[in-house]
Amino acid sequence: ASVSGALYLEITALDQTGFLGEFLNRLAFFSLFPEQMDIATEEGRISDRFWIKGGGGSAPSDNAITTLRIKLASFLKAGSKNPVQG
Repeated sequence: ASVSGALYLEITALDQTGFLGEFLNRLAFFSLFPEQMDIATEEGRISDRFWIKGGGGSAPSDNAITTLRIKLASFLKAGSKNPVQG
């Protein structure tokens, strides 16, 4: 499934306590909000998919996407791959 105008984001990484809560806090800091989430953990790894929009249901700005990519890359610990796709 997809959400029209949303940024699709897929994160795969080693499972980390508190990861989802911290990730959602970081999204909110940039005025980005998940419209839809698919959260999975298997064999010690997270495989989470998000469809993200800006405030008021708008598409995320290019600046917000770029900043989010940079912050996610530094946030994810070793063992992660493809921190942001979209």
